[in-house]
Amino acid sequence: MWHFKKFDELTTRELHSLYMERMKVFIVEQQSPFLDADENDLISTHIFKVVDGKVVANARIFETEEGAIHIGRILVREEYRGKGLSRELLDTALNYIDETYPEHVIEMNAEVYIKKLYASYGFREVAEPEIRSGIAHVWMKREPAAALALAE
Repeated sequence: MWHFKKFDELTTRELHSLYMERMKVFIVEQQSPFLDADENDLISTHIFKVVDGKVVANARIFETEEGAIHIGRILVREEYRGKGLSRELLDTALNYIDETYPEHVIEMNAEVYIKKLYASYGFREVAEPEIRSGIAHVWMKREPAAALALAE
């Protein structure tokens, strides 16, 4: 089941589960020491799927000071990878964004190895790749849903 919650709506157990999964993937698995929990968690909508009481997929969405919608902290629990859950997560998150913020550009700082997946959703690279916390990332943007609908 997919959940859509603002920070203050999360239970302490949900918040603990989200942080645990993010630390497992971004800090331990990717061996990338950085401060994962940040101020953006407080202003984000957290989208996550729970199976058998465990968070198996997660993303967070927030509006930037420039008025774009940022999607990040995208993850799928290791044992659920390769089963289409990444696409399910992106479909769910982008549908939410398109319905909630149809006039906004969507941006992300994507890991280079997975940029083709994001490109298949209409994201385009807008900067040269850079190394962040030891991993190659690239800034990508997607035009607003309203503009995409007009282009069709």
